[in-house]
Amino acid sequence: MDHSFLSDVPEWQLHDALARSCGGQPVFWTDPVVRIPSAPDSPTSLAHLLPGVEPSLLKSNAKLPLSVVEEYGLPSKDSFRSTLWSLQPDLLIESADKSLLVILEAKAGSAKWRIGKRTKEDTYYQLLGDASRISRKGFFFIAPYSAASDAFSVLTARFSTTPGVLIGLIVWEDLFPRIGPTLCEVATEDLLRSAARLAKLREHQRMAAKGAV
Repeated sequence: MDHSFLSDVPEWQLHDALARSCGGQPVFWTDPVVRIPSAPDSPTSLAHLLPGVEPSLLKSNAKLPLSVVEEYGLPSKDSFRSTLWSLQPDLLIESADKSLLVILEAKAGSAKWRIGKRTKEDTYYQLLGDASRISRKGFFFIAPYSAASDAFSVLTARFSTTPGVLIGLIVWEDLFPRIGPTLCEVATEDLLRSAARLAKLREHQRMAAKGAV
């Protein structure tokens, strides 16, 4: 069986398919799709790693409002404005009582995994560490099976220093039972848009060629 069959799918299609499939709810919360650095070959669930709380909301590409400074217990509004004001986590899971915060960063097979240079993921990880009012926290990459080794290397090198913040990897192929039909829809829509653009280009090319005669 090909375990890396989603490696060539663009990140935006995977992300869009997951967001659409979830409909604002983390429907994969109890699915065994999470791999942690200490047991990469033994998938578990977010529910198992973060027990005792019921997630109520999954946000996609949502800008963090200034109100989270108070809700999360972040150091200051000035610090928030300078580091987080313009950033939008790919996916964010919260509970109604604000005791849970999980940030998911989506990656495709073509992603460049950086260990030396600071990235937006470092800022999200720092946010989780600073969030003094959040009791259950997690930072997870979502990446294809083929990128698992790189993902774990980055996780252990950059995101394993803050107590209380769980880290791990969700593999896109493990999510496929959830997102498969929607992913096919997203890919089909993209193909139809591309076909329409190509038809327009060909028509303009034809008109230009006629005008040149």
